Amino acid sequence: MRRVTRTAVIRGMVSAILLGSMLWPTSCARKIEGIGVGTVYVTIFQPNAKLSFDKTTFEVQLAQGIVRRTNDPRLDTDQVPSPSPPAAGPVNSPDKAYIASSKVYFPRFYGYPYQVFCVQNLKTGEMLFHARFREEEIESIVWSPHSDGVAVLTSSQHYSLNPSFWFRAMSGHPKPLEKYRLELVHIQTRSNRGIDLPYQSSAGFGEIRSWSQM
Repeated sequence: MRRVTRTAVIRGMVSAILLGSMLWPTSCARKIEGIGVGTVYVTIFQPNAKLSFDKTTFEVQLAQGIVRRTNDPRLDTDQVPSPSPPAAGPVNSPDKAYIASSKVYFPRFYGYPYQVFCVQNLKTGEMLFHARFREEEIESIVWSPHSDGVAVLTSSQHYSLNPSFWFRAMSGHPKPLEKYRLELVHIQTRSNRGIDLPYQSSAGFGEIRSWSQM
């Protein structure tokens, strides 16, 4: 019994050491996930039958990664957005040190054009960040008030698998849907993370309204 107990203790110690070595990099990864400070507000515009737009605004708390709908009156406006918003960027940082922009690349041999997001140092010309995001369309770019990060609203279009849309698809008029993701780019670490927005529109588009670091 004593031998069995000692063996069990040794195995437990080895398991604890191995588990600790596995958890250590995981805890570091969680710290990296905390990129971004403050709150970003995003509005999705959805065309309706009244030839105007329904608006759904989300409050994204960056440090916690929390996304929730909000009815902040400061974000309400009677201004009618363009049905075809202009391409995002280029946008200078508040301190005029960097510029963020999106570029369209055309595959050399095959495939469709795609957008790439870039951040460049205006003084040295150095490319600080260059990436193709998961959701390929870049809709809106906003710098943080302290010029230490960039919020990028991205989207992609797909077709619903809901049976209620099958008749439209069979008749040659499938209903496209857009899904949205907010990408946060951290300038110092040259890294990014994404937060999915729990909303889909049809023939709609989105806009980052503001980034508050109060």
